[in-house]
Amino acid sequence: MKVHCLSVRPPFSYLLCAGIKDVENRSWASDYRGRLFIHSSGPEDIDGLPDMSDLPLPIYNELYRLLGVEDQKEFEKRVAHSLYWALDAGGQLILNRDSIADGNRAEAEFVEMLMRRDREGLPAMLHGAIIGSVVLTDCVDGYFDSPWRDEEEFGWLISSPQLFEKPITGINGRLRIFDCDIPDGY
Repeated sequence: MKVHCLSVRPPFSYLLCAGIKDVENRSWASDYRGRLFIHSSGPEDIDGLPDMSDLPLPIYNELYRLLGVEDQKEFEKRVAHSLYWALDAGGQLILNRDSIADGNRAEAEFVEMLMRRDREGLPAMLHGAIIGSVVLTDCVDGYFDSPWRDEEEFGWLISSPQLFEKPITGINGRLRIFDCDIPDGY
């Protein structure tokens, strides 16, 4: 099946498909509206949990700060005062689901997926793969209320994100929107 694709570097490709990032900023506008398959580009796989501390991701950023503490007592103290994290009966770090607001559910699911992949010894994020899809609903030049919006570029407004359980690997990306053949069922 022939589809329209857009190459986006990780972690932004994953954040779009996970429903966390609602705007993709580009130096060019697009007249296209509709479903876009997201190609995760980049020079290499990202092993483990990547540093995304400069992005507006409160759940992830708190996790990253906790994982950077080497002293066990200090770690337990920080977890006890954590907004989003707790220790289970076995001392394993888990999301405190009671503290997750509806607006952060997508981020919570995304972080849990990254942690699961890390525990399984899989790369947190792939490159050279179509990892999901979104719907491009509009393209704005100017203000749009989102922490992801860069007003110096065109804002591509995104809806209906879908992160594929099984990415389509071995795909080369290109500049701009490009056509690609993928298996049926996506």
